[in-house]
Amino acid sequence: MGCGLSRRPRTNVRASLVEGDHTASNNAKEETACSIILPYETDPQESSFPTHFLPDPVLSNHQKNCQIVFDSLQPLKKGLEKRRHTESLMRRWKESGVLNRVHDYVDAITKANPTLEEISDLLTKDSTPYLRGIEKGQSTDLLKAYAIYYWIANNIEYNVNEWNSMISTGLYPDVNPRHVFKRRSSVCSGYANLYELLAGQAGLKVTIINGHFKRAITKKGQSDFFSPGNNNSHAWNAVQLGSVWYLLDCTYGAGVIDSSSFTKMYNCLYFAISPEKLILSHWPDSDKWQLLEARLALQDYRSLIVMTPDSLQLGVHMPACEVLHITRHEIPIAVLSLKTPKHFAVIVTLKPWDCSSSSHDINPDNEQYSANIFINNKEDGDCKDVYIALPKPGNFTCQIFVEDLSSSNTRTLTFLTSYLISCEADPPDSIGFPQILHKVAFSINFQLLCWTGHQDNGKSYIAECTTGQMTLQFKLNSNVSLSHFISPGAFTAEQAPSTEQCYHFYTSLSQDNKDPSLNVLDVVFPLQGLWTICLMLKGEEFEECLSEPVMLYTVNVIGKASTGTYPWIQSPGLSIHHSGTLSALGNDIFNLTFSVEDEMEFYSVLIGTSSLSPTFHQFTCIEKEERRLEDEGREIRYTYKLMVVFPEPGKWKVCVFYRGLNSLESTVYSNLFSLFLDVESCFPNTIFPSINKPVSTLLGLSITDTNPLQYRHSIFKTQVSTSLQHKLCFDISLTPPNSPGFQIPSKYCASLFPSEKDGVYNLEAILPETGTWAIGLSASKVEDELSNMKQVFLFELLIKEAAILPIHYLYPKLYPAFYSSDARIPAKDIPYQYVIEEKFVTHLIYRRKPSFNMVVFQERCPMNKLSSQALIYPNKDSSDEYVIEAVFPEKGNWIVQLFGDSITDYDPIIEFFVLVKAPKINLTYPWIHTDFFNVYKMDFHPSGDYLLPEKVKGTTGQLSLSITCPDDVHILHQARNENDIIVDGVTCLLRTKKHNVFCILANFTSPGHWSILLHASRTPSLNNWDLVLQHDVIAC
Repeated sequence: MGCGLSRRPRTNVRASLVEGDHTASNNAKEETACSIILPYETDPQESSFPTHFLPDPVLSNHQKNCQIVFDSLQPLKKGLEKRRHTESLMRRWKESGVLNRVHDYVDAITKANPTLEEISDLLTKDSTPYLRGIEKGQSTDLLKAYAIYYWIANNIEYNVNEWNSMISTGLYPDVNPRHVFKRRSSVCSGYANLYELLAGQAGLKVTIINGHFKRAITKKGQSDFFSPGNNNSHAWNAVQLGSVWYLLDCTYGAGVIDSSSFTKMYNCLYFAISPEKLILSHWPDSDKWQLLEARLALQDYRSLIVMTPDSLQLGVHMPACEVLHITRHEIPIAVLSLKTPKHFAVIVTLKPWDCSSSSHDINPDNEQYSANIFINNKEDGDCKDVYIALPKPGNFTCQIFVEDLSSSNTRTLTFLTSYLISCEADPPDSIGFPQILHKVAFSINFQLLCWTGHQDNGKSYIAECTTGQMTLQFKLNSNVSLSHFISPGAFTAEQAPSTEQCYHFYTSLSQDNKDPSLNVLDVVFPLQGLWTICLMLKGEEFEECLSEPVMLYTVNVIGKASTGTYPWIQSPGLSIHHSGTLSALGNDIFNLTFSVEDEMEFYSVLIGTSSLSPTFHQFTCIEKEERRLEDEGREIRYTYKLMVVFPEPGKWKVCVFYRGLNSLESTVYSNLFSLFLDVESCFPNTIFPSINKPVSTLLGLSITDTNPLQYRHSIFKTQVSTSLQHKLCFDISLTPPNSPGFQIPSKYCASLFPSEKDGVYNLEAILPETGTWAIGLSASKVEDELSNMKQVFLFELLIKEAAILPIHYLYPKLYPAFYSSDARIPAKDIPYQYVIEEKFVTHLIYRRKPSFNMVVFQERCPMNKLSSQALIYPNKDSSDEYVIEAVFPEKGNWIVQLFGDSITDYDPIIEFFVLVKAPKINLTYPWIHTDFFNVYKMDFHPSGDYLLPEKVKGTTGQLSLSITCPDDVHILHQARNENDIIVDGVTCLLRTKKHNVFCILANFTSPGHWSILLHASRTPSLNNWDLVLQHDVIAC
């Protein structure tokens, strides 16, 4: 009887597959289903795959059901429970070290070189050390049977020369067990005979089973399955323990051979091996020794694939059919369903079947058709579906390997088997599968469940997309963060796309609420052509850096591309309340609601791709909504709303950043999410203000208008209100665009002034130049120092058209001191016309007597202040309104300024910018000492029609002034000439018809410079006079 052993493995690849000789069978043509594993010898003259390798029609129908045959192999029900108990017991002994005790004892007695009569007693006597602690009975008999198996497998070498001699001469070698024991070598019958002898001497009931074994395809491509006259006969044993028979094969447990030598490699797998596993390679002549509940027919046995010892030991299940045939009318896809331990990855290679090769090349690194192979983990984790897309008609060899991913040692692949695939069908234009990187996929329990594209019976085989969108469903550890994007072109794991090639806005990853490990990846494609869908592991703490790829899937988009996009989520703990793709109409406000687990501070920007400035803050806004329970009440989340307006059509990117509320002192913000939108129409002249919320809350400031704010071309108006009773000071800063032709100081283009309603302020601006203007509003409480003033609002206005109004109107510059003075400028005078011909006139509402002084000065000479060119006085038509007037001695740009009580204690309050076209030469206003005017409760009244100054009349000159003076105040009036001499008789004081209103007349005696001086006192007898008014004139 002959025997086949495993082939010697190659470097890094463990290949232990049963092979036999290469003798051809005369009845090979009758054999249709055959093993194709390791066809390492072929006929060089044959250049095509033999036609008799293709299954005939009868077996073809049978082979479609051979997986059912494989799964239906069940051992005898009689003794099944005891057999399962024995298998469990052997596993426990192996883990606990009992089998190692047997090995140590057997190795020790072997060194003493015992005789045949001694060896059985030494191996199986009840006093042997390895039986200590083992319950006497069937368990001790099991260990005794195993000890004999171990001794024979470790001490008897397979005699390759005897086997080759038998084939060449036809003379069977000597297999007498006593001679085998003495020579320490034999063929399979010698192993079986020696086991029968030694086990019998130990009191065990043993039988020899004669039969045949399966081998690889032979030299001529002929079947090597059992047939009369074929040299694949074999012998093994069965031992009875209790009432149950157990199968064993010492030959298979001894080692492996190649064509000329034997390599010792002990394997305990073939001791007490289960019948359903041994039948895959051993065919007993008597079918009763199949020990199967349903006896297997020879025809079914022929179609079963040969299972290697490695696959048996690992518990790998594979399709039973060894030859896969795809007709010309079928889809050219071979599907193999495998079952492996969960921590094992499956590696599959595909190459054309080469019958001229002199040896079989086991090569797990063959990537010739790697894109045509897809291995998908099923939901239970230990089942895998292998999809093999045949690239063209012809014959192909498919090799199956497994890798233990739980091992941290050097990577070692174990070869399991090969399949022969014969394909007559033409492939479609494009076939491709997702590429799953199994080492990474195993570490995160990644399992691809389904993907959509072209459909065939619910499965997608063709990597083409005609709808512009795809969906993939997979499972992975719920605490794993993946980066997902698409990239143009085709990539492999070694050719990862660069950052610039990552399109994150076209993929969306969502999780199932009930099963967080279940993920759905929705993908849209913006253009036709090749695209690669990428899933990659993210670094710790959701960093942007990518680590290892998990899956790459190249898709050919041949139909309509999609115009929608998805949010790019860049931080964990974010929920976006939107389903499907995003779209922005542009002629309305774009809204998006999102939730986070904690309260945060946000800021957002809009980035354009047009000729405009690349980054804008004013077109986005984030507002907090109510706090609410989500996810069926499992956690409290905080909800916010993002609002966006688009200044012009085009492609826009919206970026949202965040930081925690407990880190407000930090200026570092992190990415939260981004949007990419294609806008067809715009929402012009609309902005969102930037609000410093901590400061606005502290000061009770808010914008009364509804967000967003709209403006009309170059005119911007809004209102700001405060809820506090404290007085606030404000300051406006205005940053114009970089326009070299703009000559007006920008601070006069905007102003914040009190309205008629308390606590409400009007903010207005006229922006005469195109470009981006920034209006900043700062504020503080009056009692705080001005240095503590902080910006509250920022308005960034994009002006696309020049001002509609001519630039003859400006706003007064109101300094912080203005807001604490209870002053107010009437709405009719804001804005004011700044280009004047002769005189500047405006008004001020003040509820009490003002204590202001006024000066004018040229813009180019701010230190040369003229106090006699401006005046503030009561309006005769309004009790709380005052008139501000100014005249100018020459053309040019002038500043009119109101300041505090003392010119030495300079504190600006209001400032006007004017452009003088026709100056009033040699005209001045009286200078009034406001402090003394208020002390004496005096008022100044212009004469005539209120147009001051009046011209000095006559050749010598005449002038009249009007004042209001209480009864208890005495007036001293004087005239001083240009020589600084007081001249009597020039002035006189007349009481008018109005109570306490006096008129001061002057009749100058000579031309030249004169000064009219008014002094006031309540105690003139003490000579306590205060200068309250001085009017300098030139008499003609």
